[in-house]
Amino acid sequence: MAPPTNSGAQGTKLLGQLPLQEGSNRIGPFCPLFQVKCQLEQKTKKKYPIFKAVEFKSQTVAGTNYFIKVQVDDSDFIHIRVFESLPHENRPVTLHDYQTDKSRHDELDYF
Repeated sequence: MAPPTNSGAQGTKLLGQLPLQEGSNRIGPFCPLFQVKCQLEQKTKKKYPIFKAVEFKSQTVAGTNYFIKVQVDDSDFIHIRVFESLPHENRPVTLHDYQTDKSRHDELDYF
């Protein structure tokens, strides 16, 4: 059974919430979170004591956009959008955008 789809901004389709493996530091087959954490810390000029993905959605483009809800402190969350190129392009994952001041209950959607 295919996962449900949700309409995002501009008619974009995102896959529904996908399960995360406990203790996993990867989203999807390739996306390593530690690379994204470093990029986010550079952009926000902050260090995050916790960096745990709690939910993600994906969008297939010429590669994959991942929309990830990340816990960065006991009750503080950030939504990040990460782009992963096609495997044959051999490019690192890239943090494309982020939204701060999110809560555990804020819906993860296209941004």
